[in-house]
Amino acid sequence: MTQTENRLRRRHPLVQTLYDNWPYILALILLWRFPYIVADITNSEVSPDSPRVVSEAKFWQGVMIEVFTLGVLAISYNLMFGFTGLISFGHGVFFGTGVYTVAILVSKYQQSFEVSIIIALALGVLIALIWAMASFRLKGVYFAMFTLAFAQIFYELSKISLFDFLTGGDDGITWTAPDWINAVRNRLTLYYVAMAVFIFAFMLVRRLMNSPSGKVLIALRDNPVRAETLGFNIYLYRTLSIVVSGFLATFAGIMHTVNFRQAEPTALGLDRTVDPLIMSLIGGIGTNPGPVLGAGLLRIGEQFLRKEDLQVDLNFIIFRLSTTVDAEKYWAVALGIAFILFVLLIPYGLIGSLNKTWIEIRRWGRKYFYNPLVRKYPQLATWAEPFTGEPPEVAKALAHIPPEHDLKGWALVYPFAAMNGVTAVIGVLMGLLSWSWRVAVSWMLFLLLISVPLRIIALGQRFQKKRTG
Repeated sequence: MTQTENRLRRRHPLVQTLYDNWPYILALILLWRFPYIVADITNSEVSPDSPRVVSEAKFWQGVMIEVFTLGVLAISYNLMFGFTGLISFGHGVFFGTGVYTVAILVSKYQQSFEVSIIIALALGVLIALIWAMASFRLKGVYFAMFTLAFAQIFYELSKISLFDFLTGGDDGITWTAPDWINAVRNRLTLYYVAMAVFIFAFMLVRRLMNSPSGKVLIALRDNPVRAETLGFNIYLYRTLSIVVSGFLATFAGIMHTVNFRQAEPTALGLDRTVDPLIMSLIGGIGTNPGPVLGAGLLRIGEQFLRKEDLQVDLNFIIFRLSTTVDAEKYWAVALGIAFILFVLLIPYGLIGSLNKTWIEIRRWGRKYFYNPLVRKYPQLATWAEPFTGEPPEVAKALAHIPPEHDLKGWALVYPFAAMNGVTAVIGVLMGLLSWSWRVAVSWMLFLLLISVPLRIIALGQRFQKKRTG
């Protein structure tokens, strides 16, 4: 076995599985027990006997169903935009197709719920194929304008009086979902069904992006000309991305109409494209969990913050802001400001920035912590092998390679990782010392604000290097 092959030896299979998937396993357990955790905290019933009674636990089940729905929509959008590089301004057409098809077939034509779902998904795939054919000739902003016009046509058709007998016009359609999945009578069942659909969508895209086809999609995003030169059928892979994305977005629309038991023109509106775009950018474009995190933050944050009399009490260390704000009135403005701050302060999104920071922290820990320990205690390399997957002789050899930079030089080379690390460490330490999450958040906000000029300078230098390099 060569040294290179030995260096690539994986960890113990069990350790590797846990290492790769522990956040998802933990999240799955928390989501599975979420209704009961909320019921215990709020001392309320998970599933009240009377359908008209909305306990605290039942209310939060409804919020999480919306999070699952938005999560599936954001995952589908991220597949097209984040992984394949296809800009869409009309993603709401898939969402609205799922909403209206099920509502029309069940309420107007008395079709079974299951058959309506199958037909809705088939229509979503058909529209996706039309988009795919358009992508063969249209690229960049022209394809984006095509998707916007396509969605706007459907939006206007849902409102005009000519199709009132189908769509209900501006009033939309009200229908009743089957009892076993009805949000009023069996919300807990709907919660677990929505959770299953969400997990299916997440695992489908994750498996796709970890496959050879996923690598080709990323190549299409980064350099489509080179990918085509290498012999890949770029039209086939674009079709795959658009069809899977449209299928999942249609599924999200079905979940939405089952939850709210109505179909309205806004389901086809621009908001259904802007929302997943913002969620993806906040969470991290081109990452698997990023859009999901963005969907959760946006919906749960809206639940807590979008109020007419929101009490704001922020301690920025050097000054304190305490006031009452009509957040309902200024929600769109606040969302826009938050979006701009995210782009400036966290340009790669939450998950993207966490990934980059974690990679640099691991490099830092390797160079300035683990390697010195191995040099001093060589036996440590043998003990750590099951966890690092690194043969002892390789670890000892790497330990004697001096780092390229000292700590100061490392911070200058990786400014975002250094600033994020310092912000997180100081915030957590101050929170632990005072045993208050408010103090931790206050310190993090304070450090983020004072680091804005440094972050803008670092971002400008990075773009300058890319342009000159």
